[in-house]
Amino acid sequence: MSATATDVSHQQLIDLCVADLRSSQARVLETFKFIPDDKLTWSPAPQAKSGLRLMAHLAVSNSGISQLLEGGSLPISNFEELERFVAEQERQITTREQAVEAFNQSCDAYERAIRQVPEGDRDKLLGLGELQAPASFYMRLAGVHHHSHASQIDYLQTCWGDLIPHFPHS
Repeated sequence: MSATATDVSHQQLIDLCVADLRSSQARVLETFKFIPDDKLTWSPAPQAKSGLRLMAHLAVSNSGISQLLEGGSLPISNFEELERFVAEQERQITTREQAVEAFNQSCDAYERAIRQVPEGDRDKLLGLGELQAPASFYMRLAGVHHHSHASQIDYLQTCWGDLIPHFPHS
């Protein structure tokens, strides 16, 4: 998304964020479906996330961000705490089906959260400490976050010889 939050009307910002959310969701799902079952939990290093963990990470992150956008809070104020919290939640998602369902549900919740941000609140600070940012940042985050992790899944696929880019065609 090239426009900044201040360059567009509130409704345009919502429309751009939702469009980016949905296009990035499609890319993640298209890329993820090409992970063979026997590679779903494979990672190139012990600390690296597998394709399954990346999908779980997106679902968990989307849910937390939706909570913030809806006026809730998370008792987390730095990236180290965030990583521990998210990793614990990610480990609860153990199958391809759970990951896809959780991701799709979290994208639906994210869209609902974006759509309910009041016009006057787009500059309101959400989150605590290192994680504090304007609502407009969190509204726009899904697209960048999804595309980043879809690219990581693409990389994992190259490790086992799949060199075909898997982009949605619609």
